[in-house]
Amino acid sequence: MTDGQQRALWQLKLIAQEKPGVFDVEAVLPPTAEDVRLSVIVGLLVGELPAATGGVKLRAREEFRLIIPRDFPFTKPEVFVDHMRFAGRPHVQWSKYLCLYQSATEWNASDGMFGLVQRMCDWLTKAAANQLDPDGQPLHPPAVYVDHARGKLIVPHVDTPSFDERCWLGVAELREYPNRIEIVAWHPPATMPAQGKFALALLFRAEWPWEFPEKGDALFREFEKQGVAPDLLLRLLAILAADGEGDAPLYLVVGTPMRGTARGVRKQHLAVWSLAAEVKKYLAMTLPRTHDSAEQTDARGKLRQLLDDHLHTAKLTWCPVMEARSEVTVRRDGESPLARFRGQAVAVWGCGALGAHIALALCRAGAARLVLVDSGQVSPGLLVRQPYRADDIGSPKVDALEAQLKSIRPEVVVEKHHGNVSHLLAAGADWASGCDLVIDATASEVVRKRMEQAWNRTLPHRVAVASLVVDATSSKLLAGFSGGGASGASWDVFRKTKIELLRRGRKDFANAFFPETSAARLFQPEPGCSEPTFQGSAADATAMAATGLNLIAGWFGGQAEDQFSGVFAAPAATGAVQPPLFFTFPADIVIATEHHELRVTPAALKEVRGWIEQNRRRRSRKVETGGLLWGEWDDASCVVWVTDASGPPTDSKHSAEIFVCGQQGTAAENISRQKYSRNAVQYLGMWHTHPVSRPMPSDIDYQGMAEILASGPMPPTKNLLLIVGRMPARDVLGAFAFVRELDRGDWRSLRCSGSQFPLVERIL
Repeated sequence: MTDGQQRALWQLKLIAQEKPGVFDVEAVLPPTAEDVRLSVIVGLLVGELPAATGGVKLRAREEFRLIIPRDFPFTKPEVFVDHMRFAGRPHVQWSKYLCLYQSATEWNASDGMFGLVQRMCDWLTKAAANQLDPDGQPLHPPAVYVDHARGKLIVPHVDTPSFDERCWLGVAELREYPNRIEIVAWHPPATMPAQGKFALALLFRAEWPWEFPEKGDALFREFEKQGVAPDLLLRLLAILAADGEGDAPLYLVVGTPMRGTARGVRKQHLAVWSLAAEVKKYLAMTLPRTHDSAEQTDARGKLRQLLDDHLHTAKLTWCPVMEARSEVTVRRDGESPLARFRGQAVAVWGCGALGAHIALALCRAGAARLVLVDSGQVSPGLLVRQPYRADDIGSPKVDALEAQLKSIRPEVVVEKHHGNVSHLLAAGADWASGCDLVIDATASEVVRKRMEQAWNRTLPHRVAVASLVVDATSSKLLAGFSGGGASGASWDVFRKTKIELLRRGRKDFANAFFPETSAARLFQPEPGCSEPTFQGSAADATAMAATGLNLIAGWFGGQAEDQFSGVFAAPAATGAVQPPLFFTFPADIVIATEHHELRVTPAALKEVRGWIEQNRRRRSRKVETGGLLWGEWDDASCVVWVTDASGPPTDSKHSAEIFVCGQQGTAAENISRQKYSRNAVQYLGMWHTHPVSRPMPSDIDYQGMAEILASGPMPPTKNLLLIVGRMPARDVLGAFAFVRELDRGDWRSLRCSGSQFPLVERIL
């Protein structure tokens, strides 16, 4: 005996010594050359256990055979009985083996034989009370002794049909793969498709014996008990055999309500009987033909009898079954953030270090449709951290990634665009490709700026957009999200996040993504003009993609549509961990002009409102006032961001007819704002009020704009004018973008595009 077996025997004798007359070691069968396990016969005084209807009738004293492996206690012992009284009960296999543990992981090696004996006592108590499978607990499936050598693996994917009759008869639609067969649909006979591979299916409402039959005669007897005559069964199998492929086995799916989940609901347990191809061929030959002679009819009858005799005496080939039905399995990722993507359509722009990992995770999470957009090919250097293989080298990334996605979930719908994302946006088509969410993993400024240009152009059909960027050392992540009702997309949210970081003094994160100088910290992995990228390993890329995708999932499921959020995170693997920062930005007021889109932050409008209120207190409601506008004018995306507003400079002039904006201190303020915001906030133009008139520029306003655009050694080419005016019963905004014409000098050559006067909260 090994040391472990000796320890087990010592523990059993110790229990017997402490419980004399209750627990006894009756016999010890040492290991032999043929069987290296230790066998111990023990007796247990059961006594008067509480019994229930349907419970196991126990004797006053029960005997058990304990089989102790050589490496006890690290491998659990097995428990058998030498009788058939427990046969057919849940958790009893091969009529004599007691299944005391739900899985091997439940075995506690430290408890040793003390824990095993306690489990035996618990099992007997539950057996007497008919609680081996109590309501509300996971239901142990029946014992079906499968033939792994001859039975192909069956994977049921779709839930079984509901029915009220004693038996549901139909076919299971099969999809065959080299290593498995999947059940992908159930069809009644009347709706059976003309093409495909099928198995006969019989689903019952009554339970079968807990141990499924191992011989044909027992199986046919069980069918008869359930109202299915053997003749009918053979005829149905013959019909299906005649329509099937000649060299493939024939399958019969048997369903019994003997499986469930922790919710206590009994569901169909599926077992699959495989009939050899030779049997299928002979079954097909038993079907009568229209022009059969008497001799042929007699021969078919004899063949049918021979098959009947053979199937009744043959050992059954039960196929191994791995369940994937939602009605009897619980997804391992059911409570994870990515569960929000189940059944969704998601577009992934960029299939590189982040995008490829994201697409694979979305596929595993159950996304119904994935749209992949990338213009690149798989090169040898990418294999360091992108999830491609050596066989993929030279292939378009979208093709190689599609193959992987299909290998994980063949049913996922994959659409590919081998091209530039920027061109997709420029085309003016449905850039979202009909998806519920777009994830931009290109790390491209051009893509984000084009997205901004296209954002409000597609207002009626807009969907949520998320964007991910990793810094040069792959130690920090920037993630942005814009709901479909937000006023801006990824470039917008990144710009706002930059300003907020600098306002809070978080230069560690600001330097990672928005450095003061344009000196590139990225590197080029190949000589020449290769695309620059960040430095990092496969572990870094995977971690960043996972972190970003989990964040996106949280926003996608919980944030309001008119908000965007940005976050920075530093994974622990990088050493000095920075706490993540989360930002939520309210929607801007959007004013569309002829050539530009003006986005005014609520903070800027609040500042304007405050200066108007101060002017009302100091002067009068009818006296005009104004000030300066601060933000960013981006000609590429055709967006003008008004981030802030200030009041009138000290040398300004106010009256009921006109407001003349002064210049005292404005140059210094412009330099200060540019410096703190790293050029994200600078002088844009002016605002003023028309307390009793429409917000339209007057000739004086035109003259003032002309002077601004023509003054100084390097005059600006454009200027913004925002007017807060009054129309009947409402306050409105007027926005006007002035651009200096290069070929003409007088002010009337200014090109001015105006707005549609959006309504604002009463502030005049």
